[in-house]
Amino acid sequence: MTHRALCSRKAPDASIAAVVGVTYEVPIIYTRIVHEKKVVPAIVFFIASCSSTFTKTGDVSHNAFSKNCEVTVFTIPPKIDFDELGVVEFKLIPFVGYPRTISSAKSQASPLVCANGGNALLLWEVNGIGQYLKGTVIRVK
Repeated sequence: MTHRALCSRKAPDASIAAVVGVTYEVPIIYTRIVHEKKVVPAIVFFIASCSSTFTKTGDVSHNAFSKNCEVTVFTIPPKIDFDELGVVEFKLIPFVGYPRTISSAKSQASPLVCANGGNALLLWEVNGIGQYLKGTVIRVK
């Protein structure tokens, strides 16, 4: 069934299906849901519930910074003293995936970094296709 057939609710066009030779079920279903506006709030809730998580590590704690504090990103341990506060695990976001850039990882992790007293993020775990999976929340002295 083609995108046009689902949106118009007409019978599927067999000639288009034969030429294409594959089905596009996920994009068609997503497009149909968006066009009919039936489940969009559920999708938004589902995506929002897949946010990154923070797990405390070590025995050092610091007071939280403001929600929009400045976060510095390191890809190797800094040469200055710092305290490790915890680990941020990025979650797979539907239709988006894991963060692929330093800026997207920073924007996803910044609220967790600030809320747990950190002022920097050490990005260190990348999978085989360039997606960030984890980062360490640190407080640079």
